Amino acid sequence: MRLLTVLPFLTFLTFLPLLSSFGPLLPSRLPPSSLPSSSHLHATIKTLSKPPRLPVWPVFPGIILNAIDLVNKDLAATAEDKLFGGRVAPMQFPDTTTSPFILLVHHRHRLNKYNPFNILSKLILPEGFPAHPHRGFETVTMCMKGGMEHRDSYGLKQSYGADTDTPTQWLSAGEGLLHEEMWSKSKDQELYQLWINLPRELQMSKPVISLVNNNQCPTETTATTAGGVATVTTVPRPPENAGASVLIRHVSLSGSKATVTLPIATDHATM
Repeated sequence: MRLLTVLPFLTFLTFLPLLSSFGPLLPSRLPPSSLPSSSHLHATIKTLSKPPRLPVWPVFPGIILNAIDLVNKDLAATAEDKLFGGRVAPMQFPDTTTSPFILLVHHRHRLNKYNPFNILSKLILPEGFPAHPHRGFETVTMCMKGGMEHRDSYGLKQSYGADTDTPTQWLSAGEGLLHEEMWSKSKDQELYQLWINLPRELQMSKPVISLVNNNQCPTETTATTAGGVATVTTVPRPPENAGASVLIRHVSLSGSKATVTLPIATDHATM
């Protein structure tokens, strides 16, 4: 088992071990309270990787941020978050140790229609994800800022985002569908999207698309090292979306050099 930790933020994703690749799963999802204790929680980091940050939405500030990165990474990170936006960080490992997790992507964008960079960027790329197909896996889109507008080939329309009661969409593609996710009117956008492989027996099931309400996501705060505070939000799988047993946690840290330790079982694949 490998424990994989990815930057720039701490998002811990834990699932019950598969009996075989995409084969039968253990019968029930693992609630946080049932994580084993004592020696079973002392997993060690096997791989630590910093993902690339690709310029997009808008493209040109993203290129500028990458240039600043070469000189001062802290300055580039601050400019990305507070001023420009314009980068996406895909996080993926070249092996199967994170199965069923396929990909985790962090987006940070600013879409000001009066910004000349945005006007030029829209000539290259639309502001969002136009109609495209998915099949055999799930996407979990978690909005930290801003939001998305959804449409699909089944005729479903949805709006979700950080300023609503439903900041997370859980899309189980199953046998396949076409969908689009376009940025909402908010100019400030930040989100994570996670891809999760479906078990073999569910890969040809009917698509199910659910929104996860805030009141379904328990949030806890705890003290950290260096006098900081950690806010831990757990995003549960909607009961109507059958799939691999997963536990998704989003951890926000405040305070300079703050760290926090969370229980993770050693026999769980973690990304």
